[in-house]
Amino acid sequence: MKLSKKILFTLLFICLSATSLEVLIYTSLWATNQLPTSSFAKIYEQRAQKKIGLGNSQQFNTSWSTVRPHPYFGYVLTGGNNHGFLEENDFPYQKKENEFIVGVFGGSVAWDFGHRKGSRLLAEGLKKEISFLKNKTVRILNFAMGAYKQPQTFFVASYFSPSFDLAINLDGYNEIRSRLSHETPSYKPEDRFPEEFPAFSEIFFSRDQSHFIKFGQSYYQSQFLKNYSRFALSSFIFRNSSTVYASFRIINSFFEKEKIKVSTTQNHKNSKTSKIWSKEEIDKRIRTWEKYTKLQSETLKRDGIKSVFFIQPSMDNKNSKPLSFDEKQLSQNQDFINYITRGYQAIEQSAEKLNKEGIKVYSLSQVFKSHKGTLYRDSCHLFEEGGEIIAKEMIRIIKKHKVLSSR
Repeated sequence: MKLSKKILFTLLFICLSATSLEVLIYTSLWATNQLPTSSFAKIYEQRAQKKIGLGNSQQFNTSWSTVRPHPYFGYVLTGGNNHGFLEENDFPYQKKENEFIVGVFGGSVAWDFGHRKGSRLLAEGLKKEISFLKNKTVRILNFAMGAYKQPQTFFVASYFSPSFDLAINLDGYNEIRSRLSHETPSYKPEDRFPEEFPAFSEIFFSRDQSHFIKFGQSYYQSQFLKNYSRFALSSFIFRNSSTVYASFRIINSFFEKEKIKVSTTQNHKNSKTSKIWSKEEIDKRIRTWEKYTKLQSETLKRDGIKSVFFIQPSMDNKNSKPLSFDEKQLSQNQDFINYITRGYQAIEQSAEKLNKEGIKVYSLSQVFKSHKGTLYRDSCHLFEEGGEIIAKEMIRIIKKHKVLSSR
């Protein structure tokens, strides 16, 4: 009897302690304005679905271990279709009678868009709004790849031309961001690659294999958070626990600080790498984008293919969207935000210049200006709703500016 009372007292003490801890942590989160606008479970669900490495889908997890070098495009998937793209159809696609083929080109945002509801809305919208497509089957083909930028996009488009009727580019962020080896703390002059080289050149071509290790570390950190989120979602108690959520925030904050320490703080201390933030570097990157965007348009035009280029949005572009609480937790340091904002100003000026030359380039940088909800899952990648908004704006622009006229 005494033993039963002792066990009961112990259990009661544990329950009261756990409840007190929950109340204390919840109050602390509330007092410091760290409670999410949505439920804890929503945060876990978003992280559990978060893309890792170069991006992924239901079929393929594309980290550094699942891509391979390509002689023309820089890299492709080890899986995918016959050319290593995340597309159920082999390339070049053999168009069927009465089909209209839309090719989506760009980096991971375009890649994501091409496999989600946004691309389906795009196909339906074009069929509805463009008169000569009303009796055709509009098919979307995904030619995008995680971290692609110009000129890789140009190489892909020109290589597979003319197996599509309309080319839609959704890019700009990677061209501004430009992930090359000279952005890393361990930069060495002999490891600097030309601006036109693909992202991740340091992984495939550098003498310094430490980049390979860092890329792997980032991948496993993302996997850890993903698995932690799945654990939190495994029971009603865990998914609603302030303690579990606070632990999640601490772990996530630690990983983010480690990333900033590697990718940003040391770069500022390193005089050899500080130039990546300069106006000269931005202008050089934008000139590369402008040159190959123009070449892509002219090359496809000779093959009778229409092109339209959209500059993708980014939450790091200052004042382009009212950020939600959850988006603010993802926000980068101010120096990086200022750099990205200057990059968007430069690329939009370049877009105006190309438009005057007859190349159809339109900015979507302000497309979320009136949307207060959570649309971003990181600096530039979007949840489903964000892709749907982009699809609707693409349709509006294509119709308004008669991108498909004179066919």
